[in-house]
Amino acid sequence: VLSAAKLNDPLNATEASGGFPDSVALRQLAPCDESPAAAAAELMKLPLALQRCCRCCAPQEAQALADGGAGGVIHTAGGGNRKGSGFVPKDAKEEGNQMQKRPVLHSRLYVTVRRAQNLRKADVLLAGGRADPYVIVWLGAEKLGKTAVAWHDLSPVWEQTLSYECVGDLREKFPPEATLIFELKDKDRFRRDDSLGEVSISMQQLYKQALQNPLDAEYNVGPSLKCPQPRGTLCVRVLLTLQ
Repeated sequence: VLSAAKLNDPLNATEASGGFPDSVALRQLAPCDESPAAAAAELMKLPLALQRCCRCCAPQEAQALADGGAGGVIHTAGGGNRKGSGFVPKDAKEEGNQMQKRPVLHSRLYVTVRRAQNLRKADVLLAGGRADPYVIVWLGAEKLGKTAVAWHDLSPVWEQTLSYECVGDLREKFPPEATLIFELKDKDRFRRDDSLGEVSISMQQLYKQALQNPLDAEYNVGPSLKCPQPRGTLCVRVLLTLQ
Protein backbone atom coordinates (compact mmCIF):
# COMPACT_ATOMS: atom_id res chain seq x y z
CA VAL A 1 0.00 0.00 0.00
CA LEU A 2 1.40 3.40 -0.95
CA SER A 3 1.78 6.01 1.78
CA ALA A 4 0.13 9.43 1.73
CA ALA A 5 3.49 11.10 1.07
CA LYS A 6 3.55 9.70 -2.48
CA LEU A 7 0.30 11.46 -3.40
CA ASN A 8 1.15 15.00 -2.43
CA ASP A 9 -0.16 16.58 -5.60
CA PRO A 10 -3.60 14.90 -5.67
CA LEU A 11 -4.12 15.48 -1.98
CA ASN A 12 -3.15 19.13 -2.04
CA ALA A 13 -5.22 19.75 -5.10
CA THR A 14 -8.36 18.21 -3.68
CA GLU A 15 -8.03 19.81 -0.25
CA ALA A 16 -7.53 23.25 -1.81
CA SER A 17 -10.59 22.87 -4.00
CA GLY A 18 -12.75 21.35 -1.27
CA GLY A 19 -13.55 18.33 -3.43
CA PHE A 20 -12.49 14.71 -3.35
CA PRO A 21 -9.56 12.97 -5.10
CA ASP A 22 -10.24 11.04 -8.24
CA SER A 23 -10.71 7.27 -8.24
CA VAL A 24 -7.23 6.62 -9.68
CA ALA A 25 -5.54 8.28 -6.73
CA LEU A 26 -7.76 6.40 -4.30
CA ARG A 27 -7.01 3.05 -5.85
CA GLN A 28 -3.28 3.81 -5.73
CA LEU A 29 -3.62 4.69 -2.07
CA ALA A 30 -5.80 1.77 -0.97
CA PRO A 31 -6.36 -0.66 -3.83
CA CYS A 32 -9.39 -2.88 -3.67
CA ASP A 33 -7.42 -6.11 -3.82
CA GLU A 34 -5.86 -5.38 -0.41
CA SER A 35 -7.37 -7.07 2.65
CA PRO A 36 -9.94 -5.02 4.64
CA ALA A 37 -7.65 -5.06 7.69
CA ALA A 38 -4.70 -3.62 5.77
CA ALA A 39 -6.87 -1.04 4.06
CA ALA A 40 -8.43 -0.01 7.37
CA ALA A 41 -5.01 0.41 8.98
CA GLU A 42 -3.86 2.64 6.12
CA LEU A 43 -7.10 4.62 6.14
CA MET A 44 -6.53 5.72 9.73
CA LYS A 45 -3.47 7.69 8.57
CA LEU A 46 -5.46 9.77 6.08
CA PRO A 47 -7.59 12.91 6.42
CA LEU A 48 -11.25 12.27 7.11
CA ALA A 49 -12.21 13.34 3.57
CA LEU A 50 -10.12 10.56 2.06
CA GLN A 51 -11.45 8.01 4.53
CA ARG A 52 -15.01 8.76 3.45
CA CYS A 53 -14.12 8.02 -0.18
CA CYS A 54 -12.51 4.64 0.47
CA ARG A 55 -15.64 2.72 1.46
CA CYS A 56 -15.04 0.28 -1.34
CA CYS A 57 -11.82 -0.88 0.37
CA ALA A 58 -12.97 -1.00 4.03
CA PRO A 59 -16.73 -0.43 4.08
CA GLN A 60 -17.34 -1.07 7.79
CA GLU A 61 -14.53 1.10 9.08
CA ALA A 62 -15.08 3.90 6.53
CA GLN A 63 -18.85 3.94 7.12
CA ALA A 64 -18.34 4.14 10.89
CA LEU A 65 -15.90 7.02 10.53
CA ALA A 66 -18.09 8.88 8.01
CA ASP A 67 -21.29 8.55 10.07
CA GLY A 68 -19.74 9.09 13.50
CA GLY A 69 -18.87 12.00 15.66
CA ALA A 70 -17.33 12.04 19.07
CA GLY A 71 -19.27 8.99 20.15
CA GLY A 72 -17.79 5.54 20.57
CA VAL A 73 -14.37 4.02 20.04
CA ILE A 74 -13.33 2.05 16.96
CA HIS A 75 -10.58 -0.54 17.24
CA THR A 76 -8.47 -0.52 14.09
CA ALA A 77 -6.47 -3.34 12.60
CA GLY A 78 -3.28 -1.79 13.97
CA GLY A 79 -4.58 -2.05 17.55
CA GLY A 80 -5.15 1.69 18.08
CA ASN A 81 -8.36 3.49 19.05
CA ARG A 82 -10.11 6.26 17.23
CA LYS A 83 -13.21 8.26 17.96
CA GLY A 84 -15.97 7.31 15.61
CA SER A 85 -19.57 6.15 15.55
CA GLY A 86 -21.62 4.87 18.45
CA PHE A 87 -19.92 1.48 18.39
CA VAL A 88 -18.43 0.49 21.77
CA PRO A 89 -16.27 -2.64 22.15
CA LYS A 90 -17.57 -5.47 24.30
CA ASP A 91 -14.84 -5.05 26.91
CA ALA A 92 -15.68 -1.38 27.35
CA LYS A 93 -19.38 -2.18 27.77
CA GLU A 94 -18.68 -4.80 30.45
CA GLU A 95 -16.38 -2.41 32.29
CA GLY A 96 -19.07 0.26 32.24
CA ASN A 97 -21.69 -2.14 33.56
CA GLN A 98 -19.44 -3.14 36.46
CA MET A 99 -18.87 0.49 37.36
CA GLN A 100 -22.63 1.08 37.42
CA LYS A 101 -23.26 -1.74 39.91
CA ARG A 102 -23.78 -0.30 43.36
CA PRO A 103 -22.23 -2.11 46.31
CA VAL A 104 -24.52 -3.37 49.05
CA LEU A 105 -24.30 -0.87 51.89
CA HIS A 106 -26.87 -2.29 54.32
CA SER A 107 -28.61 -5.62 54.94
CA ARG A 108 -31.71 -6.38 56.98
CA LEU A 109 -33.11 -9.78 57.91
CA TYR A 110 -36.68 -9.92 59.19
CA VAL A 111 -37.81 -13.11 60.94
CA THR A 112 -41.44 -13.51 61.99
CA VAL A 113 -42.39 -16.39 64.28
CA ARG A 114 -46.04 -16.86 63.45
CA ARG A 115 -47.50 -19.91 65.16
CA ALA A 116 -47.00 -23.51 66.17
CA GLN A 117 -49.36 -26.47 66.25
CA ASN A 118 -49.60 -29.68 68.30
CA LEU A 119 -46.40 -29.23 70.26
CA ARG A 120 -45.10 -31.84 72.68
CA LYS A 121 -46.55 -31.92 76.19
CA ALA A 122 -43.65 -31.02 78.45
CA ASP A 123 -45.41 -30.89 81.82
CA VAL A 124 -47.20 -34.26 81.78
CA LEU A 125 -47.95 -34.21 85.51
CA LEU A 126 -50.03 -31.04 85.36
CA ALA A 127 -53.65 -31.30 84.26
CA GLY A 128 -53.01 -34.15 81.82
CA GLY A 129 -50.01 -32.47 80.19
CA ARG A 130 -49.32 -28.99 78.88
CA ALA A 131 -46.53 -26.66 77.76
CA ASP A 132 -45.60 -23.00 78.01
CA PRO A 133 -43.76 -22.57 74.72
CA TYR A 134 -41.58 -19.78 73.39
CA VAL A 135 -39.03 -19.60 70.55
CA ILE A 136 -35.40 -18.47 70.51
CA VAL A 137 -34.04 -17.46 67.09
CA TRP A 138 -30.37 -17.92 66.22
CA LEU A 139 -28.53 -16.69 63.14
CA GLY A 140 -25.44 -18.87 63.15
CA ALA A 141 -23.97 -18.31 66.62
CA GLU A 142 -25.70 -14.95 67.08
CA LYS A 143 -28.92 -14.72 69.03
CA LEU A 144 -31.55 -12.57 67.32
CA GLY A 145 -33.98 -12.69 70.23
CA LYS A 146 -36.94 -14.64 71.53
CA THR A 147 -40.72 -14.53 71.51
CA ALA A 148 -43.04 -14.09 74.41
CA VAL A 149 -44.14 -17.11 76.41
CA ALA A 150 -47.49 -18.61 75.42
CA TRP A 151 -48.78 -19.97 78.72
CA HIS A 152 -50.66 -23.28 78.76
CA ASP A 153 -50.89 -23.55 74.97
CA LEU A 154 -49.80 -26.41 72.70
CA SER A 155 -50.82 -24.49 69.54
CA PRO A 156 -49.67 -20.94 70.27
CA VAL A 157 -49.88 -17.90 68.00
CA TRP A 158 -47.09 -15.33 68.35
CA GLU A 159 -46.92 -13.24 65.15
CA GLN A 160 -43.76 -11.67 66.55
CA THR A 161 -41.02 -10.24 64.31
CA LEU A 162 -37.32 -10.14 65.12
CA SER A 163 -34.77 -8.35 62.96
CA TYR A 164 -31.06 -8.38 62.30
CA GLU A 165 -29.17 -5.53 60.60
CA CYS A 166 -25.59 -5.28 59.45
CA VAL A 167 -23.41 -2.96 57.39
CA GLY A 168 -22.50 -4.49 54.03
CA ASP A 169 -23.75 -7.68 52.40
CA LEU A 170 -25.20 -10.27 54.78
CA ARG A 171 -24.29 -12.99 52.27
CA GLU A 172 -20.61 -12.24 52.79
CA LYS A 173 -20.89 -12.45 56.58
CA PHE A 174 -22.94 -15.65 56.68
CA PRO A 175 -22.01 -18.27 54.05
CA PRO A 176 -24.64 -20.56 52.51
CA GLU A 177 -23.62 -23.30 54.97
CA ALA A 178 -24.78 -21.22 57.94
CA THR A 179 -28.23 -21.84 59.44
CA LEU A 180 -31.15 -19.93 60.86
CA ILE A 181 -32.36 -21.89 63.90
CA PHE A 182 -35.68 -21.72 65.72
CA GLU A 183 -35.27 -23.29 69.14
CA LEU A 184 -38.56 -24.15 70.81
CA LYS A 185 -38.52 -24.17 74.62
CA ASP A 186 -40.97 -24.83 77.45
CA LYS A 187 -40.88 -22.21 80.19
CA ASP A 188 -40.59 -23.59 83.73
CA ARG A 189 -40.79 -21.41 86.82
CA PHE A 190 -38.67 -23.45 89.21
CA ARG A 191 -36.29 -25.44 87.01
CA ARG A 192 -34.40 -25.32 83.74
CA ASP A 193 -36.55 -24.81 80.65
CA ASP A 194 -37.25 -27.95 78.65
CA SER A 195 -36.58 -28.33 74.94
CA LEU A 196 -39.50 -28.87 72.57
CA GLY A 197 -37.33 -29.41 69.48
CA GLU A 198 -36.06 -27.04 66.81
CA VAL A 199 -36.37 -25.97 63.18
CA SER A 200 -33.29 -25.29 61.07
CA ILE A 201 -33.22 -23.41 57.72
CA SER A 202 -30.06 -23.12 55.65
CA MET A 203 -28.95 -19.67 54.57
CA GLN A 204 -28.57 -21.03 51.06
CA GLN A 205 -32.34 -21.59 50.94
CA LEU A 206 -33.00 -18.10 52.30
CA TYR A 207 -30.69 -16.46 49.76
CA LYS A 208 -32.65 -18.17 46.98
CA GLN A 209 -36.21 -17.84 48.29
CA ALA A 210 -36.32 -14.97 50.80
CA LEU A 211 -34.23 -12.32 49.01
CA GLN A 212 -36.40 -9.20 48.51
CA ASN A 213 -39.53 -11.40 48.69
CA PRO A 214 -40.84 -12.93 51.94
CA LEU A 215 -40.67 -16.68 52.42
CA ASP A 216 -43.73 -18.11 54.21
CA ALA A 217 -43.30 -21.73 55.19
CA GLU A 218 -44.39 -24.31 57.73
CA TYR A 219 -41.81 -26.80 59.02
CA ASN A 220 -42.00 -29.94 61.06
CA VAL A 221 -40.33 -29.51 64.43
CA GLY A 222 -37.13 -31.56 64.40
CA PRO A 223 -35.24 -33.22 67.24
CA SER A 224 -32.67 -31.47 69.41
CA LEU A 225 -30.05 -32.79 71.85
CA LYS A 226 -32.47 -32.64 74.78
CA CYS A 227 -35.63 -33.49 72.86
CA PRO A 228 -35.12 -36.60 70.72
CA GLN A 229 -38.84 -37.08 70.04
CA PRO A 230 -40.50 -33.76 69.27
CA ARG A 231 -43.82 -33.20 67.59
CA GLY A 232 -45.79 -30.45 65.92
CA THR A 233 -45.10 -27.81 63.29
CA LEU A 234 -43.80 -24.24 63.25
CA CYS A 235 -44.88 -21.54 60.79
CA VAL A 236 -42.43 -18.70 60.05
CA ARG A 237 -41.87 -15.84 57.63
CA VAL A 238 -38.39 -14.66 56.57
CA LEU A 239 -37.39 -11.65 54.45
CA LEU A 240 -33.89 -10.46 53.48
CA THR A 241 -33.44 -6.97 52.03
CA LEU A 242 -30.24 -5.50 50.53
CA GLN A 243 -29.80 -1.76 50.03
